[in-house]
Amino acid sequence: MIFVSVGILSTRRLAAPLLTFALMACVEGQGLAPPFSDAGHLGEPDAAGAAAGGPNASIIAEAGAGRAGGGATLLGQSRGGASGATLLAGDPPLAGEPISLAIEEAQISEAAAIVLGDALNLPYVVAPEARGTISFRTAAPLAPNDLLSAFRGALEARGFSLVRVNSVWRIAPAGAGAGATGDTELIPLRYIAPEEIAKALELALPADRIRVVTGPSGNAVVVTGSAEERDLARATVAALDIDALAGNSVMLVGLTHAPADALAAELSAIFGGDASPGVRNDEGPIKAGGLRIVPLVRLSAVMLLARDGATLDRAFAWVRRLDQPRKAEAQRLFVYRVQNRPAASLAEALNALFAGQAVEGETAAPVDFRGEPAPRIVVDAEKNALVISAASRQFDTLVDLIRQLDSAPLQVLVETTILEVTLGDSLRYGVQYAFSVGELFNDRDGVVTLTNTGAQITPQFPGFAFTIGTSLGAEAIIEALDSVTDLTVVSSPKLLVRDGQTATLQIGDQVPIVTQTAEGFDDNARIVNAVEYRDTGVTLRVTPRVNSGGFVSLEVDQEVSSVTATTTSGIDSPTISRRSVTTDVTIRSGQTVVLGGLIQDSSSAGRNGIPVLGEIPVLGAAFGRRNQSAGRTELLALLRPHILASPEQAEDLTSRLRAEFEAIARSSAVRLRTPGRTKLPDFSAANQ
Repeated sequence: MIFVSVGILSTRRLAAPLLTFALMACVEGQGLAPPFSDAGHLGEPDAAGAAAGGPNASIIAEAGAGRAGGGATLLGQSRGGASGATLLAGDPPLAGEPISLAIEEAQISEAAAIVLGDALNLPYVVAPEARGTISFRTAAPLAPNDLLSAFRGALEARGFSLVRVNSVWRIAPAGAGAGATGDTELIPLRYIAPEEIAKALELALPADRIRVVTGPSGNAVVVTGSAEERDLARATVAALDIDALAGNSVMLVGLTHAPADALAAELSAIFGGDASPGVRNDEGPIKAGGLRIVPLVRLSAVMLLARDGATLDRAFAWVRRLDQPRKAEAQRLFVYRVQNRPAASLAEALNALFAGQAVEGETAAPVDFRGEPAPRIVVDAEKNALVISAASRQFDTLVDLIRQLDSAPLQVLVETTILEVTLGDSLRYGVQYAFSVGELFNDRDGVVTLTNTGAQITPQFPGFAFTIGTSLGAEAIIEALDSVTDLTVVSSPKLLVRDGQTATLQIGDQVPIVTQTAEGFDDNARIVNAVEYRDTGVTLRVTPRVNSGGFVSLEVDQEVSSVTATTTSGIDSPTISRRSVTTDVTIRSGQTVVLGGLIQDSSSAGRNGIPVLGEIPVLGAAFGRRNQSAGRTELLALLRPHILASPEQAEDLTSRLRAEFEAIARSSAVRLRTPGRTKLPDFSAANQ
């Protein structure tokens, strides 16, 4: 028996249309308002309008009954509170009053005639294969479009489909209708990941009809199905593929006292998020219920995002409550023992930083501890330690800085060889010319020009500078020079110096020089001379600075001086002959730099003969002879730096020096003895 009831029962909007999941509708017309002058408040929401459900209030489409195993994706959005049915994508809007129906165990064709033909006045066709019975009852009067959706759901529950082909509605077994219009459509994506949209589409379409496409030009989803199904897929993509900030009110709040990451964690805990106070978030969003919190550590601010203005206003109020200065913490005393540098120099840099003083002409700004007194630092020179008066939080920040400044410095071993080369026929133009034309190295592989190494050498005039590759050291240069001329190794020291410090080597004598003479006017007056001692011999000063990439900058001050009798005046003081090189070079660790070009001309004259007879005037020349000689020498300085970056490298250096001493001891049969046994000196202690 079939019961049909058609009448006008109510004009209320349908409360529960057929939906399978709810989607938040985007708010139309909601933009960014001018920022607050005090808090950087962007896009202040209309809280009153949102609470009252005004034109700017978003609604949530509700979920109702669906087909077995899932339902179709339906979208809805409020338009200023106006009533109206929620439409399925692809359904035409139907006019008419709400309808109430009750159908019990009717054939499919009979139910279609009642619902589609009589109640909705729609053209339709029922496939011959669509056989069976259906029961359909409305609990309340439904609008025409809602009635159509409910009838479709009832058919789908029985294994039938209701599809619209052109303007005619067709009822057929599930799959048959789709086969007639099974077209494929590619839907481009802008924001959402294709895998995520595929999960949403699987609620409305079989998984085998959905395929995702990714590529450098963009992402997309490919859907195969009927026109209705493809319309549904497009509507679903349009609803989900949106900018994350769309429909949100955004507020950027600048902070005065609290750190951004700590405040964001506290705010998240207050609003029900998972984060707890004190947890860093590295400027990632924290979700707390309907509120999103993004800490901006670099800007010392937090960004708040919410769908409704009330939540945003509550969050802003809590930010102001939490952004308070810390309570002054009691000062405590701490002691830090400096390990790798003088404590006084470290304290000077730190005190200048906290006081905002300039160091070496550079401007500085004081460190802000957010209202707390700056730490005080005192040096204990005897223990090479720093005594620090600061709050515990300040000390935690300060000790990280101190440890970086008190890091272990690099050390540089500078191998130096000073040569005096006699310029004979083979080197009559000087050593520089021999280097340039390749007379010392036939293939010139050992001579490395500036453009090949990237090293920088200050031009010397007078003088010259060459770099020698790592395959050749001072030994190769000495052998090459010794094969063509006479040379003298004036000095060959090895200096181990800390990065940035100056090492000085002095070998020679102190010679007295009369700088002032005073004599009285009376008969018994004495002559008083002021004497000053001058260093002579070999003086070497080297300051290495380690650069990035294994390069070493060397500030070199090299001097070789000798003493001769004064013959040009009657001053009773010796004459000091000086040859010096001052330069600044940058070479790679392990390379050798040759500094030279200081040529000295010398001449001497003398007379040899038989004593007494050789002094006879005129005849004495027959018993003796006069000697005259002239010579030219050039001073060369060879420097080879090695960076020692670890204690192991310093230990290897000690072993090498010990081996050299052992070789010298064996060759000369000399032993350094201690009571009871023969023992070589232990150089490893010098590196500890």
